[in-house]
Amino acid sequence: MLPWFVKVHDDMSTMEVPGMGSYAEIATAHQQLTAAPTSPSGHPNRYGGIKWAFPADVTPSYSSSISRAVSCQLRWDSPLVQAELQALFLDPERSA
Repeated sequence: MLPWFVKVHDDMSTMEVPGMGSYAEIATAHQQLTAAPTSPSGHPNRYGGIKWAFPADVTPSYSSSISRAVSCQLRWDSPLVQAELQALFLDPERSA
């Protein structure tokens, strides 16, 4: 299962594309390794989505909190994610 790169609004529940589902629905699908209710474009899954984890899927091992946020394992407003973003992009000593 590949992550869907779409914008999550500041309320951490609505997505960039209306009708594609809520953040909670997509996060649950990623966490359970199942298909989300709709595609990133907001259309229903035409080729059928399975309701159980695909047997060949494996839970990835994440190296950072940011990578966990990208795949909906952590929320973007999590203190762990915010600390990494601060260190990587806003800390002047690290960017030198």
